[in-house]
Amino acid sequence: MKIEDLLKIKLKNDLLKELRNKYKFNKLSKKEYLILCESKIDLKLKDISFLKKETKCNYSSEERCCARIWDNHYGSRCKYKRNKTDYCNHHNNMIRRTGKLYLNRYDEDKPVFNEKDNRFPWFVDTNMEMLNNIILEQDKMLKSLIKKERQITPKI
Repeated sequence: MKIEDLLKIKLKNDLLKELRNKYKFNKLSKKEYLILCESKIDLKLKDISFLKKETKCNYSSEERCCARIWDNHYGSRCKYKRNKTDYCNHHNNMIRRTGKLYLNRYDEDKPVFNEKDNRFPWFVDTNMEMLNNIILEQDKMLKSLIKKERQITPKI
């Protein structure tokens, strides 16, 4: 089973557990409520991706636009063909309108702050590093819960 599938199963189980705890008696029985919740979660999980998917570009490096794009927090190079300048039509229009590229060129440093002084939330870790951080956090939470459980359990 893929890591992404495991993460989706974990997310679904955690959400169902939370929703089960929030159930209040209403027109639906608890069983109907959970079936409805599960179906809605399944619909949303189809659109969620934990791992970055590489998109192929049909153009050579010399033909591609030199602008940086958001690319789900990773900041990669624009995939479109350049048009007479170093940039595609979209990024040429951006420069014409605002006088600059919003995320700089792909070969320059990533901007740290936007024009409203909010920090850009760039991902700096690889997918495996992020997955490892998730696992480490889960392990830390589990150890914390075990420690609390030991404190609650009376000594014999």
